[in-house]
Amino acid sequence: MPSLATDLATLLSGISRPGGFHTFGTAEILAPGLEVRGIGPVALPLLPVQAEQLVAVATQAPYGRVHQRQADLKVLARIEG
Repeated sequence: MPSLATDLATLLSGISRPGGFHTFGTAEILAPGLEVRGIGPVALPLLPVQAEQLVAVATQAPYGRVHQRQADLKVLARIEG
């Protein structure tokens, strides 16, 4: 009685496919490839230590029309967690 491994090998050897794919080497991958000046690469899910680092280098974004830029601290000074 043939084994599952033998049956699988027989089936896979019968598949014809064009070309092949090969790779060699190493690469550092940090999804999503986000890098922040002053911190460096940021990975997801975001770790608490990286959240603290982001808060430390962040600045408030202005809102409103270009000629009336101002900061509403009630809206912009929030950190959720």
